Amino acid sequence: MTRLPATLAAALAGLSVSVIALAQQPATQAIPEAAPGRPSVADAGDAASIADSWVVPPVVASGTRLTAPAGTRVRWSTEGAGLQGDVLFNDGDEPLSVTLTGVMTLPAGGSVVKRFAVQVLGGDARRLVSYTRAPTNAHDANQPIVAHSLHLALGQAGAAEAAPLNDDYGVLFPAGDYTGVDQVALRGIAQPSLFHFADGGLGVIATRVTMSGEADETQASSALIFKADPASPADFTELGLIDLGTDTGIVAPAAVWDSAAERYVVSWTDNAGTPRWATVADLSRTELVAAPFWPENGGRRSRIVSDGNVGDVREGRLTIPGAGPTGAPPGLVVSPATALALTNRFGRIVNTGAAVPPIAIKAGDVAPVRQAAVQLRYSDGSTATRKVDWNEADLRRLASASAGTHVIRGTVRQPSYPQIFAYNRADPNIYRYDQGGTVRYLFIATDDTGNNNVGSHHLPIRVADSIAALADANGGREREVDLLNRQTRGERTAEGRAIAGCYWAPELHEIGGRLSVLFAPCFNPDDDQSTQGGKWNTVQAHIMQLRSGGDPANPADWSQPAAVLRADGSPLGRPDQAGNISLDMSYFTAAGQSYYTWSQRYLPPTGELGDPLTWIARVASASPARLASDPQPIIAPNLSFEENLSEGAFALFHDGEVHLVYSGSSVSPTYVVGGVRAREGADLTDIASWRKWRAPLQKSAPMPPGVTDYLNHEQGPGHGSFTTDEDGNALYVYHTWGNDVGGDGRDTRLRRLHWAADGRPVLDMTAEEEVAPAHRAVTLQVTVRRSPR
Repeated sequence: MTRLPATLAAALAGLSVSVIALAQQPATQAIPEAAPGRPSVADAGDAASIADSWVVPPVVASGTRLTAPAGTRVRWSTEGAGLQGDVLFNDGDEPLSVTLTGVMTLPAGGSVVKRFAVQVLGGDARRLVSYTRAPTNAHDANQPIVAHSLHLALGQAGAAEAAPLNDDYGVLFPAGDYTGVDQVALRGIAQPSLFHFADGGLGVIATRVTMSGEADETQASSALIFKADPASPADFTELGLIDLGTDTGIVAPAAVWDSAAERYVVSWTDNAGTPRWATVADLSRTELVAAPFWPENGGRRSRIVSDGNVGDVREGRLTIPGAGPTGAPPGLVVSPATALALTNRFGRIVNTGAAVPPIAIKAGDVAPVRQAAVQLRYSDGSTATRKVDWNEADLRRLASASAGTHVIRGTVRQPSYPQIFAYNRADPNIYRYDQGGTVRYLFIATDDTGNNNVGSHHLPIRVADSIAALADANGGREREVDLLNRQTRGERTAEGRAIAGCYWAPELHEIGGRLSVLFAPCFNPDDDQSTQGGKWNTVQAHIMQLRSGGDPANPADWSQPAAVLRADGSPLGRPDQAGNISLDMSYFTAAGQSYYTWSQRYLPPTGELGDPLTWIARVASASPARLASDPQPIIAPNLSFEENLSEGAFALFHDGEVHLVYSGSSVSPTYVVGGVRAREGADLTDIASWRKWRAPLQKSAPMPPGVTDYLNHEQGPGHGSFTTDEDGNALYVYHTWGNDVGGDGRDTRLRRLHWAADGRPVLDMTAEEEVAPAHRAVTLQVTVRRSPR
């Protein structure tokens, strides 16, 4: 991969900007004046101001024509190739790094010299375009929280066409502002612009807007900056706002690295339409400042330093070459490597190859052949393995074959499940339960019939010998047994309260060697002995456990549900807030320590409700109804796509990291899946240990105009869990919005999980992307060794 130098500033050591006497410069070719509409020299001010506003970007496409400030002439030169007159060119494929010297002749006498470090990309340069969309609605997967986010499109440098990434959905979502404890005012962005940082990383500059698209209170003086990791161009960090020293408004901000001056120039239009700009020494120089209620960094939030970093505001336009040849459409020129990284993250990952390594066997021993697996290759460089169903006739011939090389045919094993695995079953969980060497599969979920999950009367479970047998289409609904049923049995909790509904988000785990169900029932707030009239605002996380040797399908073998409480016996929730609820509890073990995660919010009798955050605490498996540490928030839903909600977190492990996949937005077609990850050995109770993906891991699909079809266009995906199938492949179990699919109510679906090369769980891979039809038939070369005499 070819990148810019580690720091362009270091590469520019010794280069300078200077004003010298015209008589000291030899006469050379003059460059025509800039296009009409640019300010005159008199308007631009003195020579220093003209020099500051004259910049050549650090990365350009071959064919870029260099420009000069209005009323001036510039003669250009380079050390070596790369310049023809006033046009930078590169006939090769590899980037060409040049030192470009421009000598600008001022009308009043004297010259300005600037030396730029420029990378001229070859013919395979790409054009990256940033934009937002005009909001429509959830039907189009383009509601305001999506529309007011960064969108990207890719095309060839100089070409008019650019293809949207991520299905024309947002790829970067800003954080909002806290207005109270666990209360976020969401923010979007407007008129984003792309640039390169000095270290080669992608940058985004934009203004912030409310979810209605109106300018927020920061727009008068500030712009918002994001920075991508140069080594991972799709991974952005929100550096924060930068105060540009004005109060007249920031509209359509743009930034460029001035390698000659070793600083940035930021330009914008104010609210009256006047073009303005200022120099900035370092757009990546941040500081942490106090931010009331901010849950990270001890209540401090990142922003870009202004004092001593931002220069005076000046009026006028910059003189900057376009993104490519004359007439090229706007956008940022990027390398093929950067384009590939963005495509791998925000495009579809597809199967590109399949191979089974050759093996050698003893004569007559075909068992190793039956175990031979295919190695699958994917477009982003990731891999996977799958078992193969080998041709039985070929195996029989191989069993009696003599020494030599033989070819066996097979088909990649790719079990399929019904499109809707279970109708009206939300928050689904499938658990592989090995009980004394007998493996069975258990399915448990919220009954969401008629979208009336609060009024649910039971906690159903299914038990079968295979995953397929749990599906409705294969008799799974008939297998259901009610572990709890408030209408027929009127169960009480261990604390003596009658369950009155909900039975939300049940999950199966083995805790302390006992099969356990974590779930959240609700109660009648006026009569805790009534099994009727349950209210959602009374829901509380509970646990019930199977007795040793018990039958998971026998209600009598389960303990009474017990509330999970803090170590001191008090309910989960913020002690200083009234009306706390807890739900969506999950369990995992990392580095020998067990943890609970759950969603929690406070519901005061008056005033604003708290946003649901995901919390964590250590738990001792021998005492699973009590936390073993103080609860701490680890997922605060402050990104716009989360829409003030973090719930349903479930852990999975990959490459030394623990991932929590969670859901946001609302219980509707806008439901969406996000993710955080941390190193397994980190302090998992510290929010600073967790890194959040800045865009959803799974999102709604837009529907065609005039079509409402939740069966074939998945919307509102989420609240998933993970299990393994009979071959050990990871499965993702989740629900989608289900109105008019099998009645009304969210429905369970299954997909196989894939791990992208960048360590991201891919939750929406189709069967054709998992194994391309052309790669489903495979062969294996088998060498039969000669038997010893």
